[in-house]
Amino acid sequence: PEVPEVESDPGEGVIAFYHVLVLRGMEHVYMLKSLASHFLAPERLPTKGQTFASHLAVLIDESQGPHLKVLASCLRAILGLKAESDDAEEIRSLNRQKLSVLKFLGTAIPIAMQDPQLPAERLRDLCRLALQKKLPRPGVEALISQDLSSPEEDLKLLQNLAGQNDPDAVAIWVCNGRRIDLQAGGQAISARHVHALELLEG
Repeated sequence: PEVPEVESDPGEGVIAFYHVLVLRGMEHVYMLKSLASHFLAPERLPTKGQTFASHLAVLIDESQGPHLKVLASCLRAILGLKAESDDAEEIRSLNRQKLSVLKFLGTAIPIAMQDPQLPAERLRDLCRLALQKKLPRPGVEALISQDLSSPEEDLKLLQNLAGQNDPDAVAIWVCNGRRIDLQAGGQAISARHVHALELLEG
């Protein structure tokens, strides 16, 4: 699913960034917060003659455990939400609400996972709480109660990335084709790192 942070306007210069986050374990779920925090930063609002258009796809290898399976289902429901009209401001508002949900989950889930006995379904409760706080729309909470299967195109992309994978990587972050393999116990990626990578790619 795509989460464009800012919609481009005709005639303006557009700098586009395409991010893909692949999670194969729970250790790097915090990346949801890092990416969302950067996309929501005030300095990324359109400036004269220049607009940022960022897109985020989150792919999760559900075969790696029940927690990832529940998280994947919840994120598919949240990121798949559509605006009720083609109004640019409504679309932008919904996208920013989605990013606020991701930021919340990227903060809350790592804290919850400190409990080694945490049931996988507890993550669904955190998704409901995130929606209540950040995206309070009628009927939205019911969506995450369903176990949504991965689209075929997501599975193919996961297989393709797995074929190029560093065996020690538990997550992959790609920005405009630049790939970074994230290993267990490695340096944490912050919003500042996301900003720095976009400067390189821009």
